[in-house]
Amino acid sequence: MAFLSLFLAVSAVNAEEPWAYTAPPARQTASAVDTQPLVEQVAATYSNALLALARGDMADARQSIGEALTIAPDAPLLRRAAVRIFNNTGSYGLALELLNGLLVEFPNQGELLAERCGTYLLLGDEKRAEKDLRRAVRTAPANLTVLYYEFLMNVRKQDHDAASRTVAGLPGVSALEFCKRLQLERALVERVTSASGLADCARILFPSPRTWTRRPLCRSSRPYWSSLGR
Repeated sequence: MAFLSLFLAVSAVNAEEPWAYTAPPARQTASAVDTQPLVEQVAATYSNALLALARGDMADARQSIGEALTIAPDAPLLRRAAVRIFNNTGSYGLALELLNGLLVEFPNQGELLAERCGTYLLLGDEKRAEKDLRRAVRTAPANLTVLYYEFLMNVRKQDHDAASRTVAGLPGVSALEFCKRLQLERALVERVTSASGLADCARILFPSPRTWTRRPLCRSSRPYWSSLGR
């Protein structure tokens, strides 16, 4: 049980804000955010949150991640998952608080910077969003989350050529995951871009066959075309 002390706060957890932590932990390597183990009692709840997120059930995902954070509020994997869930359920301030804390522990972690870029866009702070995105692209240019928010930023700016270049080299499996995330996060995408942003994304990812000048992003993802554009 020695590893339990990595995650459980020394002081009592505030019942109203179970994600809060008392002091910034020591800075760690960027990769540690993905590799630190979860305490056994929250692993199942964490898995439930991820499954709910994957099927687009944001209410269930939020409930599950909240339960997990109540037990282990300092676990990086939980806080990272909570960021995405909070961004998809309107709790942008909570997501920003978590990201600020994570980036103290894991400075210059590209994926976290990209997620914070998205949070800033949801909050309407495009200047800070662009700054984080530039840092994310420098540190992790091939990361799928970085590419996701780079793509959305270009769609937001109506720079469809740049958006197309962002995703041009994605392999099929990554392209499918990219399309799935756009579909699951419809409300987020539309808030970050515009009311027609999702349709714009679909047109960029899957241009009309009559106008194809190169291979589309992922032919196997074309069933998502109609759902993305609606």
